[in-house]
Amino acid sequence: MTETRTLEDGQAWLRARLERGAHPLDGIEPTAAQRTIDGLKGLDPESWTAAWGSLADEFAAKARAATGAEAERAAWLQAYQAAFLGRYPVPTHPLKERQYRRA
Repeated sequence: MTETRTLEDGQAWLRARLERGAHPLDGIEPTAAQRTIDGLKGLDPESWTAAWGSLADEFAAKARAATGAEAERAAWLQAYQAAFLGRYPVPTHPLKERQYRRA
C-alpha cells in the first residue's frame, strides 16, 4: 500500500535530507534548495516539476551569464541537480519525464 504524504510531511522530509546532505539533495546549493522547498505548492507532479524546473532555469541562466569557466561549470552542475530533483523519485509523469530528459 502506498502512503500519501501531505505537503508539510514532504517538506519536512526534504528539509531533513537537505540538512544531512543526503540523497536526493546531496550536492545542491542549500539556500536555493531551501527556498524551493519552502515555495512548494504541492507534491503532485505539476507543482513539483514547476518548482524544481524553475530552480533549474535560474541556474541555467547563471551558467549562460557566467564569465569564467569554473562559475559556468558550477552553475550547470546546479541546474542538473535541480532538474534531477524535478523528476524525483522516478519519471512516472510526462512532466517528470521532461525533467529527466533535461537533466
